Amino acid sequence: MRAVDDATRITSIEIIGNTQKDLYGLQAYNGRSILFTSENEIASHLLRQNVWWSAVTVQKKYPNRLAVFVIMTIPTAYLFQDKRYFLLSESGRVLQKEASKSYSLPTIKYYETISSLLQGVGEIIDLKDITKSLMLIRGVRNIGLSPDSVDINSRDMVALQIGSKQIEFSIEKAGEIQLYQLERIVRQFKIEGKTYKRIDLRFDRPIVEF
Repeated sequence: MRAVDDATRITSIEIIGNTQKDLYGLQAYNGRSILFTSENEIASHLLRQNVWWSAVTVQKKYPNRLAVFVIMTIPTAYLFQDKRYFLLSESGRVLQKEASKSYSLPTIKYYETISSLLQGVGEIIDLKDITKSLMLIRGVRNIGLSPDSVDINSRDMVALQIGSKQIEFSIEKAGEIQLYQLERIVRQFKIEGKTYKRIDLRFDRPIVEF
């Protein structure tokens, strides 16, 4: 039994995936018995420890190895609060705090101070308007537009600045509908060779200002 116990203690952990950040929590499993170690438990623990991981799967490789498959989080935008930049994932998770921006990403300017929700890296900002803004940023990028900044001016308005153009969204109106309307407008203007200054998608019929 002693020989089996020694032979099944974890001696190697292989990380598979694009891991460009420091890894945390792995050392806790070195030397543990692979027989009494839960793959799901390890995955949950590592996901909590590594804020840059969006998904992780663990597989046991008998007799004594673990394979950890990692998908990295792609940062979406910064939130500017208290003279600092909070780098956010698409889910609203705080990835890091910075005195100045190190990524070329849009900055969200929020109409209220929410420093009490920004206590530490790894926290998730669960505010409807910020979550909606992050989803809209991704949607606008999929259309082929690159927002420079995002202004959340009130509880029902998000304004994306794209160069000299502004696109206004509603927090309450379905984001998918607004993005569909925007895509149709942008595609049509591209065909006609038109440009615009402002598109307001908050109402049933979009408003376009030239």
